Amino acid sequence: MSNISQEEKAKQNALFNLDFEEYKKQVKKTLIEQEVDYSKIKYLDNYCKESDTNAYLYIGIIIIIIALLLLILF
Repeated sequence: MSNISQEEKAKQNALFNLDFEEYKKQVKKTLIEQEVDYSKIKYLDNYCKESDTNAYLYIGIIIIIIALLLLILF
């Protein structure tokens, strides 16, 4: 039973000795360690890069113009 981790000891202390403050500190510490800093992530895939052309904008404008022309003609 000597190979129990510190986290397990903290859980046992919290349950048996009602040492909740120590358990809360341990949980808060592990949560802070696991927190991900999203500003440091480098996006390497092409999906996150902004496109250089405005092709979708031009296609959308052309479709709207065609729709308006069809509305006026019919």
